[in-house]
Amino acid sequence: MNKIQSVCVYAASSTKVPEIYFNTAHELGTLLAMHHLRLINGAGRQGLMRECADACMEHGGQVTGVIPTFMIEQGWQHTGLTELIETKDIHTRKLQNRIDYMPCLS
Repeated sequence: MNKIQSVCVYAASSTKVPEIYFNTAHELGTLLAMHHLRLINGAGRQGLMRECADACMEHGGQVTGVIPTFMIEQGWQHTGLTELIETKDIHTRKLQNRIDYMPCLS
């Protein structure tokens, strides 16, 4: 049986969600780091994606963001991640995550 090394989590990039969700995203990021699990997400620079990523990195964790080129062109990417993977479009991003980074929680 393979040991899980990473967990893919896609969450809201909006800042207009209740605080309890931000608290939960922060807790999840912290737990992933504490258990030495790499966080894979959509590389969003705000909202729950950023909260989870920042908490993970604050506690020594690794975060890989997977984001399409057009989102980078709009400046939507988190620039402080451990690794940033650019894909040509949304479809390719979803395929990349399914192949390389299961399980995926959303």
